[in-house]
This record gives sequence, C-alpha cells and structure tokens, in this order.
Amino acid sequence: MQHTPLFSLLAEWFRYPSPQMNNKLLECQVFLNTRYPQQARMLLPFTERFLEMNLDQKEELYTKTFDIQALCYLDLGYIIFGEDYKRGVFLMNMKKEQELIGNDYLPELPDHLCHVLTLLDIHPGKRFVEELVSRIVIPAIRQNISEFESARVDLKLQSLKKKHNAILQEEYYYGNIYQLPFKVLLDILLEEYAHILDKKAIREEIPATVAFLKSCTSLDETQTCSCN
Repeated sequence: MQHTPLFSLLAEWFRYPSPQMNNKLLECQVFLNTRYPQQARMLLPFTERFLEMNLDQKEELYTKTFDIQALCYLDLGYIIFGEDYKRGVFLMNMKKEQELIGNDYLPELPDHLCHVLTLLDIHPGKRFVEELVSRIVIPAIRQNISEFESARVDLKLQSLKKKHNAILQEEYYYGNIYQLPFKVLLDILLEEYAHILDKKAIREEIPATVAFLKSCTSLDETQTCSCN
C-alpha cells in the first residue's frame, strides 16, 4: 500500500462539525473524484447535503447519529467488544500506540474512528496496521453500516420511544446520510488492503472474543500479534 495521507483525509467525515468542515469535505470530494471516481459518486449526496446545512444543523445531525439517541458509534473498541473487559485492554494498548507516534487523540478516546484512520497513515508498523485494519476497523465499519438498515432503525426508534417517551425526529434516521461515508470508507479499505485480506477469514459478525493487541509489540516487524 502506498503511504499517503488518504485515511487522514477520509477521517474528516467523522469529526465533530466545525466552521472549517465545508472546505475539508470539498477537498475530500475532489481527491476521490480523481482517485476513486466510483466512490466519489457514492459520496456526492453526503457532501452536497452537508454543504447545504448550517453549522447548527450539522452538529445536530452528528449528535443524533453518534451521541444522543445514537444510531451507531465511532469508538471502535465499543463496537467490537461492547462492555467486555477486553475493551479496556484494547483502549490501553491503543493509547500506547497513539502516544508512541505522537498522534494527539484528545479529547476523544484513542480508539475513536478519526484518530484510528489517522494512525493508519502515520504508524510505521506495517504488521500492526494490517492487524488493526483486518481485525478491528473493517468489522467495526461493517457493523455500523448494518445499523442503518431499516429494520434495525425501527427497533431502535421503538426502544427509545418506550424508554424515554421521546419525540424523535425520524428524518435523522431514515435515509441518514452518514451511511454514505461509512460505505465509501469500507470500499476504500477493501481496495487498499486487498493484498492482506483473506475474504474467508474476515467474518461478517463482530469477533467479540478477540483481544486485539493483547501482547503486540507494534514496531517490531518480526513479531506477530498474539490476539487470542
């Protein structure tokens, strides 16, 4: 895989909206138009819709998708491990890896999607990156994409209404435009890492028993990661 700031650029889709976001989205769209024209066409409705929104609208959509009444999540350890103790192990090791390469992840957690994508570009450990992509990033992105399916959305809306007696703005769920960057990201990951992905080994379900990085020395290219 050629070392480029590709994933750092794609990470902008999943950052909390800022006044600079429009310029970042346009930069990303232009980049994809050249390098990934098919994915660029898939992303275009997301870019166009975001450019139409004011900052308050962007923030509200982001919050309702990933925080309050969350449809899906950006902390990859939570997606993979849930409340299992393995999530704590994963977070501890991701913190070490982020700090080792000087990647400032605060105020988010070190396994936040934005910072993990940035790490893919700048981490010097090839084996570490490949393990991270195949065991954590791709399964987590697939899980998030599945959360946008209408049947799952129906169940989540019913549960929220029952628990909180909430008045939900369903347009934030049905046809939620955040599903588009997730799908584009998955396409690009599968293409960029096709040389290391064994399609038979990558399962659709979340590998909840995998304690990624349990005893992994990421910068030693001769050492394998023990993930059992």
